[in-house]
Amino acid sequence: MQIPFKGALALALFSSSLAGPLCAQTLLTVEQDPPGVRVIDVTAGVLVGERVVDLTTAQPPLQFPSVNKAIVVNSEIWVSAGAHVYRYDSAGNQLSATGPFIPTPGGLDFDGTSVWVAGATELWQLALDGSITGAFPTMSSYNVLAWNGQLLVSNLTFDRIDIYDTNGQFVSVFASGPVPSGSPFGPDQLAELPNGNILVEAGIRLFEFDASGGFVAEYEAGLFEQGVAPLDDGRFLVTLYASVVVFDPASGESITVPGLDPEDFGDLAPFGTGSGAFQRYCGANPNSTGQSGQVGAFGTASVSSDSFSLHATRVPRGFGFFFYGPNLAQVPWGDGVLCTGPFGLNRILPGVQISAAGVAVRDVPFASLPPGGAIVPGSTWSFQFVFRDTAGGPAGFNATDAVRLTFEL
Repeated sequence: MQIPFKGALALALFSSSLAGPLCAQTLLTVEQDPPGVRVIDVTAGVLVGERVVDLTTAQPPLQFPSVNKAIVVNSEIWVSAGAHVYRYDSAGNQLSATGPFIPTPGGLDFDGTSVWVAGATELWQLALDGSITGAFPTMSSYNVLAWNGQLLVSNLTFDRIDIYDTNGQFVSVFASGPVPSGSPFGPDQLAELPNGNILVEAGIRLFEFDASGGFVAEYEAGLFEQGVAPLDDGRFLVTLYASVVVFDPASGESITVPGLDPEDFGDLAPFGTGSGAFQRYCGANPNSTGQSGQVGAFGTASVSSDSFSLHATRVPRGFGFFFYGPNLAQVPWGDGVLCTGPFGLNRILPGVQISAAGVAVRDVPFASLPPGGAIVPGSTWSFQFVFRDTAGGPAGFNATDAVRLTFEL
């Protein structure tokens, strides 16, 4: 059942995730016409700016008008489209494309070392520079999920999900149809839920399996699911043929997200997330975009993993930098608000270019942070982004809100 957003109910439903720990609040989705990658701000229920990746200028040009999936790899955005996998930096500049022709590249995922691409009858392994390091035959592969040191692969030919190791070798069948209800089971996108279960988008239904492949539940979010991603509050964001909805598996209700014309939106992937909980605080002032800038985290708050990134959204194209400090604050600063400090502030350099979509991304290099700003296990820091905004006010600069989190080993 789909329920449209109305007035205060809409605000309450989407604003409930503003308080307390946050995980996936910004998501990447692919767009077919014109081809590109968009960012969905789940908290606000809106698209962030323009396309963060514009594939109309991709080189080599798209041979087939099919954009399948986009993911974040460190601070880059990788897209499977046409007959290639394209790499872009956070400002939307193309870095490279796979050289050899990859037949119908489908879903892709990053296991921390390699990027894996489902390519019809082969599973492709890519290095972090985008070069192909392996191609392994499969019975059928349409999407892939890095999972527990292995790979889950959607096998549409046999209506099942297969397990492969990271040497590209078939291990076993994880789950297969028919499901208890008799509904068609054609697995496409796969996502891991916070409890370790696997969520499967299968066109006309969503299915949940436990970590051993046992059937848990079947959900109907709407007509013709295109992509799915779990949210931090236990619900799912689902792109449908004619709408984008937030689906509550507990109640079975689908809430239509207003203002999001789905166009040809497809698979979803996290753009802002964190394995350690973080607290958002200190509301930002509006900038020249008419919106208030927002900062978020991606990766993990584990110092030993060294895979923590920051991103800013809803900010004007230009230049800025991330900074952090140990203290809480909320005082006027420029045309905005300073949310940490005023003492003990540390800049994360170099600064970053803000894309035309109003997005900036920066890896946090734990090993080369400023003296006095060492991020160690057990330490707690607040992060914020400051940016030039000469059109936004007399001071010529503004800042986002802030996030605060404690780091782990």
